[in-house]
Amino acid sequence: MEAQVITHANLFAALAAAQGELKNPEKTKTADTGKYKYMYADIGDVLEAVMPVLSKHGLAITQPTTIRDGSIILITRLAHSSGESMESEYPVCSLNGNHQAMGSAMTYARRYALTSLIGVAAVDDTDGADSAPVGEGAKVKLSASQAKTEINWAEIQKDIDSCTTFKRLDNWAEKIEQRKGIWPESYYTAAKERVEFNRLDLAEQQMTAAKDVDDLTNIFTDLEAILEKKVPYDELAAKYRRHEDRLLSLHPLNGG
Repeated sequence: MEAQVITHANLFAALAAAQGELKNPEKTKTADTGKYKYMYADIGDVLEAVMPVLSKHGLAITQPTTIRDGSIILITRLAHSSGESMESEYPVCSLNGNHQAMGSAMTYARRYALTSLIGVAAVDDTDGADSAPVGEGAKVKLSASQAKTEINWAEIQKDIDSCTTFKRLDNWAEKIEQRKGIWPESYYTAAKERVEFNRLDLAEQQMTAAKDVDDLTNIFTDLEAILEKKVPYDELAAKYRRHEDRLLSLHPLNGG
């Protein structure tokens, strides 16, 4: 996903002013992974919290979609009354005919793309205060000057999105933790969310490749172990249930 900036002087001034007033959306929803609970704000909560402030400073948000190479791409565009705008692209999912799954993926994408673009957080940090999350090891020393030279959001997203294995995403997660308190908070939060999105996307790809329900169950069992405490369990389980329904419709004798 690449952020595209056309012109920015007036837009960035307005965004900076808005960010001085924006607060993280109230987290009114609870997700229960079975292992821990966390609070989050859904897309409605996010819009309710940010739209009045953005509008006050002449800023508007639109989130149209386009189709590219058989996939839905969400475009999140931040526009200023001066005519200046910037936008980012977020890959949502493939066109698989499952409208319920696509709708769920779109809601997820809208929330994460919007909060990343304007710099607010919609999900509690579920990392334990006493220890690093599984696969996201202890911090190493990193100079502020070294970390600040890396602040290029388009490149950060490009690098995260290029990860094709869970191991590479784990490495990125560790890298992000090393930069906590050094990168801007909006970069740190958005990068963590992008890693989570890609972990779930890789899980989706693996479950899509399942030949039948038994194969799907084995894949899901492996994913539960690999992704423990790294993604919201309810979202991972929802993907499993959708693929289970899909496979049962293709092979009604499977699973019973």
